[in-house]
Amino acid sequence: MKLNKKAFTLIELLVVVLIIGILAAIALPQYQKAVEKSRFTAVKQNLSTLYQSAKRYELLYGSFPTLIEELDVSFSGETPKQFVVIGGVPTDNTQIKVNNFTYGIINVDKGWQNAKMKMVIAGYIYKDCTLLIGTFGHQEGTYCHCPRGEIAEKYCGEILQGTLSSANQGGYSVYLIP
Repeated sequence: MKLNKKAFTLIELLVVVLIIGILAAIALPQYQKAVEKSRFTAVKQNLSTLYQSAKRYELLYGSFPTLIEELDVSFSGETPKQFVVIGGVPTDNTQIKVNNFTYGIINVDKGWQNAKMKMVIAGYIYKDCTLLIGTFGHQEGTYCHCPRGEIAEKYCGEILQGTLSSANQGGYSVYLIP
């Protein structure tokens, strides 16, 4: 008798499901990392735009702005928000919130390590991470400020590919972002 095989066996189906599961387990973390990286890239772009606006303000009026509402830019979907501290950093009280990130301005004579700070700031409240662009002391740059440990390594180190600048600022790590 000749058997006419038209169906898959249970073993064949289990092998296929196992292979698909392994591929999904490999691909999902990479996908999540790509989504987070794109989110932070958008924030970095927004910060760059805000910082350029703050620099224009400084050229026009002779001093760095103290309120975000003084800047000549806006973003779609922004909501005004009263928030005084982001990631342990005191900022102005007229900040805006765009897609889970809160943006503000730091303009203080003595901030971290008693250095003068002129920066725009974005706080990712969910992870208590902060991105900053501006002048810290005499060094201008982009910084990532997160609670020390795994979160800082993931967001500031892996996703933003930053270099650890300081690992002990009140329980936070500061990375310099390229």
